[in-house]
Amino acid sequence: MKKNDRIWELDALRGICILCVILIHLIFDLIYFIGLDLHLPAWYVFVQQYGGVIFVVLSGCCATLGSRSFRRGCIVFSCGMLISLVTFGMYRLGMASRDVIVWFGVLHLLAERDPQRVVPCVPALIEALDRPEAQTRWEALDALTALATTCPEQLGDAFEGAETALFDEISSTLRYAAFRLLCVWGATSAERSREAWPILDEAIQCYHGDLEYRDMLGCLYEFGQGEIDAEVAEKLALRLKFDAENGKGSYLKARSSEICEMLVKRFGLDLSKKKKRASVKKSDDAEDEE
Repeated sequence: MKKNDRIWELDALRGICILCVILIHLIFDLIYFIGLDLHLPAWYVFVQQYGGVIFVVLSGCCATLGSRSFRRGCIVFSCGMLISLVTFGMYRLGMASRDVIVWFGVLHLLAERDPQRVVPCVPALIEALDRPEAQTRWEALDALTALATTCPEQLGDAFEGAETALFDEISSTLRYAAFRLLCVWGATSAERSREAWPILDEAIQCYHGDLEYRDMLGCLYEFGQGEIDAEVAEKLALRLKFDAENGKGSYLKARSSEICEMLVKRFGLDLSKKKKRASVKKSDDAEDEE
């Protein structure tokens, strides 16, 4: 494609995506390192989750329109490998923890595209959850999540490793990967939802208000849409009801309300009556103590 034949719309979209990714990283740094309490709108989460993907897709489309695509692809791949080498060097020199190393999630990619090919690796993936490296564990968790709907009965042994990862004190990426696996696996049947719910409930209370909790709400929405037990659905709705009514920040309030409304419609819940019963029970307990 000649210089004058460039499609400016594609270039503009790529430029917008690049600016959005820069903005997302800036906001993350302000919250995580400086501790600013920012009330982020819903579009922030959309850009956070899909901005990079849209940029990659647009870049792939543009690559087919240009010349020397293979050469440029090799250059980009070399840059990716260079980043892996630099981050590994940072780890080896003691400049950062192993979490900083950037790898390629090949197992996760295979599990997404062709789950049956990875099913024989499930025991090895579960065993990898006992490894000390956070990156190894979250990539194993991501691969297991992609397999959760294909062979959920084989993932029961991953529960203990996922629970340990869920309460890791260092890596938020590892915690989120474990939370997502438990949500997807728990949504495959009523029995599994009852098994996963206590640990999910504990995580909701533990990480409520943390940065990754916004993404966890998305997992809870998927969990609520699955084949979960009606009693579990009611407990989840009651847990999120407070944020739906009094949550700080527009996204937290709107997302919690959306999940509650979805659960109420799906399972015919009446949260108002349940709330009144809980209030009466607390009053009775207080009288008994007196």
